[in-house]
This record gives sequence, C-alpha cells and structure tokens, in this order.
Amino acid sequence: GAEHPVRPFPLVRAMLMALRARGVRCAVVSSNTAANVRCGLGPDLVALLDCVLGVDDYADKAEAIPAALRQLGLAADEAVYVGDTAKDGGKAMAAAMRFAGVGYGFEDLAETAGAQGLRLDAMPCVDVSERSPRGCPHHSPAR
Repeated sequence: GAEHPVRPFPLVRAMLMALRARGVRCAVVSSNTAANVRCGLGPDLVALLDCVLGVDDYADKAEAIPAALRQLGLAADEAVYVGDTAKDGGKAMAAAMRFAGVGYGFEDLAETAGAQGLRLDAMPCVDVSERSPRGCPHHSPAR
C-alpha cells in the first residue's frame, strides 16, 4: 500500500523504547486527528504510548494537554512537552510545563528551546500535515 502521510520522525522508535524501558509515561497530543496519528505511527509505536489525543478528541491543544496529563496521572511540573514549533512552546508555557524543542520538524527550535534549557534532537514527535487523509486503511484505530 501507499505510505501514509503521517510518519514518525527518525529515531522516534528508539527514543520511545528507551523512555518506556525507564518507566516514563508517554503521550501524543496532536493538531491532527488521533486516528491519523495512530495510523501513521502504526500499532507497534502506538503500543508504547499511554494516550493519543487529537482534534477529534479536543478543540485544541490547550484543552488536550491537561487531558493528557490527567490520563498520564501527572501534574504539569512532572511532565515535559516535546514539540517542533514555537506554538508548541507557547502551549507548554500556558500549561505550566517544561518544553523541549526538537531540531527537526516544521521549525528548528534551537533558540526557543535554548531559552528554556532543553533541546532534544531525538525525542518523540509525529510528522503531521494538514494534507493527511481523514481515514486510514492501514490500521484500525483503537481508543
């Protein structure tokens, strides 16, 4: 079949596996649909996540971030928001979370993340574009 337009960035599998091996709870909060994210990641990577939230679950990330924290059983100061845009950094700040910017994705966040002391070049992030289809024939999403 054709490659799905939502794909994990390089090293995501290794990083998620390393985090899970250390007992770190992980979630994806996306501005795409959770179904597209699950499809793009595939069942093996989705199994490494505690929750996947998207625009089909919440109106925006400002609503989804606290929901993800509740599902993870974490307070904002116990979590790190990893993102690839300055908007992600703003959402993290608004949620009183630390932010780690990645050097891949839609923006290089070296300056944004550097101001907050964190820059991660191999942290979990999903390549999500607005061109992604609403349905996915490759994987049956499970909630």
